[in-house]
Amino acid sequence: MDGNSEDPGSIGGGALTSEEAEARLELMRAVFDALPMSIGVIDATGKVLELSAGTKELWGGSPMPGAVDEYGVYKAFHPETGERLRPEEWATARALASGEAVVDQVVEIERFDAERRTVIGSTTPLRSPVGALLGWVGVNSDITELVEARRQAQRETLFVRATLDAMQSALIVVSSVRDASGLVIDFVYSEANKRALEFFRASRHDIVGHRMLEVHPALRDTGLFGRYVAALEQRKPLVMDAWAQPRSVEGGRIHYHAIHAEPFEDGLVVVWTDVTDQRTQSEALRESEERFRLAMQKSAVGMCIVSPDGHFLEVNPALCEILNRSEAELTASTWQTLTHPEDLDVDTDLVRQVLDGTIDSYRLLKRFLSPGGEVIWGDLSVACVRDESGKTRHFISQILDLTQRVRMEHELERRTRFDELTGLLNWREAQSIVDGGKWEERQGSETYAVLFCDVDDFKAVNERVGHLVADEILREVSRRIRSCLRKEDLAARYGGDEMMVVLPGVHDLKEASAIAEKIRAAAAEPLCLEQGGPAARVTLSVGIALALPDECFEDVVSRADNAMYRAKNSGRNRVASIE
Repeated sequence: MDGNSEDPGSIGGGALTSEEAEARLELMRAVFDALPMSIGVIDATGKVLELSAGTKELWGGSPMPGAVDEYGVYKAFHPETGERLRPEEWATARALASGEAVVDQVVEIERFDAERRTVIGSTTPLRSPVGALLGWVGVNSDITELVEARRQAQRETLFVRATLDAMQSALIVVSSVRDASGLVIDFVYSEANKRALEFFRASRHDIVGHRMLEVHPALRDTGLFGRYVAALEQRKPLVMDAWAQPRSVEGGRIHYHAIHAEPFEDGLVVVWTDVTDQRTQSEALRESEERFRLAMQKSAVGMCIVSPDGHFLEVNPALCEILNRSEAELTASTWQTLTHPEDLDVDTDLVRQVLDGTIDSYRLLKRFLSPGGEVIWGDLSVACVRDESGKTRHFISQILDLTQRVRMEHELERRTRFDELTGLLNWREAQSIVDGGKWEERQGSETYAVLFCDVDDFKAVNERVGHLVADEILREVSRRIRSCLRKEDLAARYGGDEMMVVLPGVHDLKEASAIAEKIRAAAAEPLCLEQGGPAARVTLSVGIALALPDECFEDVVSRADNAMYRAKNSGRNRVASIE
C-alpha cells in the first residue's frame, strides 16, 4: 500500500484503533437497527450476513434464515392474483439470479402471527471501487397503511365520480389560466360529470385537460365566460335562473338552463340544470292562471276563491252584483255570514265532507242574504283544490243567480195551488191534500169535518156594487174565514162565492158547529172596503158534514154543500148540518 492510499480503517488520514473501529461498528449497527424498515446484508454467495431489527418486526419476531434459498418457509403473495410467491420470485433471489438490482417489488406477506401486510422491496448490489461484487443489500418497507389509504382514496374517488355521474344536473370543475399580469384569460376543465359530457356531446378525453375557450369559443360571445371570470375574481357565487346556453337550440326550440357557479380555490365548480320543461310548464301555468283570472273577471256567473275556513280570497264583479256587496265587503267576510240560517247546516256539512276527503265537489241550491236581508237564491257549485298531500288549499265556487227563476217558480206554484182572487187553496189542491194521500202525512188523522160556506145573495151584491167591489168583498170574507181557523185547518175556494173549510181531528158536530158559527159571525160584521163608499154587509150560510169512515173527500164536500142549502132554505145567515 503506497503512502498516498488511505487505510479504510482511518479517518482524516489516521488509522483507527481497534476500540474506535468497534465503536464505529456499534454505531453503524445501532443506526442500522433504528431504521423503520427491514434491511438485510447478503454476501455474494447468497448467505445472509446481517439483518436489521426491523426485519424481525416485519415478520412478527420469527427467526431469520441463514441463506436466501431458505426463504421458501415464508409466505408471500402476488397482490394482483393472490397466488403465493415461489422462492425464486423474491426480489433478492431474482437479483442473485440476474446479477442486477430488482427495485420496488410489491408483495403481500403473511406474518407468523397470521396478519397480512403489504411490503415493497428492493435488492441492490454492493460493489468494490473496482466493480467487484461484494454482496447485496435488501430493503423491505411495510406500506400496508399507504396502500390502504390509496385504496380508500380510489374508493372515494369512484364514489364521488359515481355520485357526480348520477346527478341529473351537469357539473364541471375548472381552474383559471392567468397571463403574466395575473388576469384570467381562460379556464381549464379539470372535471366533468356524465351529464356535462352528454351536454357537450364529447368524451371525457375531449374535455378534461382542455381550455374552455378552445373547446367552446362561443362562451366569450354569449357573455357567460365574462360572468365566470367575475364570479371568480369577486369570490361571489354566480346564479342564473334561465340561461340559453350555446348549442341549446334543437329543432327550433331553445333550451334554458339554471346555472350556479361557486368559486373554489383558483377555479369554479359550475352546475347547470336543464329547466326548459319547468320553464314551459311555468309559462303554461302562468298563462292558464291568467286565462282563469280573465274568465273569472269577465264571467256573468258569480265566481270566487274561498279559503278552507270560509273567507273570500278573490271574487269577481258578477258575484258582487249578485250578492249586492262590494269586493272589499266580500273579502272581509265569510260565506257563512252571507248564508240563510236555514241553509247553513246543509252547506257546512258538505264542506266538512270535502275537507275530510269524502267528496271533492258538490252542488247545492241555497239561499244567501242581501245587506237588506232579502233572500238571494243561488245555484252553488263548489270544487276543491288540494295540495300534493291531499290537504285542501282552497275552494273554487260558482254561483248562478236563480232568484228571479225561483220567484217565478214559487209564483207559478202559488197560482197552481191557490186561488188568485182570495189567496185560499183552490179546490183541486184541497182535494189533493185530503183525498190524495197527503192528508194523513200532514195531519196524522183520518177524522175531519167540512164546512161549506156561501155568501148569501152574492149575485145581487155583485150587481149593486160592481165587480171590483164584489171581488174585494170576497177577499175580505176569505180573510175573515182564515182568521177564525186553527193552524192545521184548511180553507179553499170552491168556486164563485163558495168557500169550504176542512177541520182535521174534528169528529163531532158540536165542535164543528162552534167553528162554523164563529166564521158566520165574523163574516156578518160590517165591511170597510178599500174602494171607498159606505160600509157593506154580507152574510154566510154554512153547511157542516162529518167525514164517515172510508168516505171520499168529494162525497163529504157534497154532503156539506147539501147542508149549506138547508141553511139557506132555513132563512140564510145560519149554520146547518147533515148526517
